[in-house]
Amino acid sequence: MKNYSLFSCIILSVLILGFSSSCSKDEENKACANFPVLGGEITVNGSVQKLSIAQFGATGDTYIFQLASVSSDCNKQNILSFNIDLPTGAKLGGTYQIKDDFNAGENIATGTFSTQQLSPVTQSFFDLESGTVKITELGVKKYTIDVNATDSVGGKVTLLLTHQF
Repeated sequence: MKNYSLFSCIILSVLILGFSSSCSKDEENKACANFPVLGGEITVNGSVQKLSIAQFGATGDTYIFQLASVSSDCNKQNILSFNIDLPTGAKLGGTYQIKDDFNAGENIATGTFSTQQLSPVTQSFFDLESGTVKITELGVKKYTIDVNATDSVGGKVTLLLTHQF
């Protein structure tokens, strides 16, 4: 249950950060005023978008990722957050099955997918129910992350990112 609380706090902080202001729509290459934008791109549900958040952390043998994108018009942010629990001493990397239970066990990924839209204002938040997360290590804290999932209401979630954390 401790992992669930940390996971919930991370998600809540990003939701508050993301919705605390609005975006500039002047130029596609400008940073959004209210959604953070990092250098780089991320592909979410087949659409290449601006990378907004790329967080990676570890607590014991649990690895935590929070990845977000911003649409080219700066109106919508997609946030994928997931945990991967590994056996003690195991190295991160490989393909992990997604389960919808936060206490699903070792070598399992659990997570959520949320969206925030500024106009019209909408938010959604769904647990990932099934699918896979593939993590490929390319260097020290540099990974390719490939997610193919279904959320708790049957929506498809795909994400592809290569990033140095």
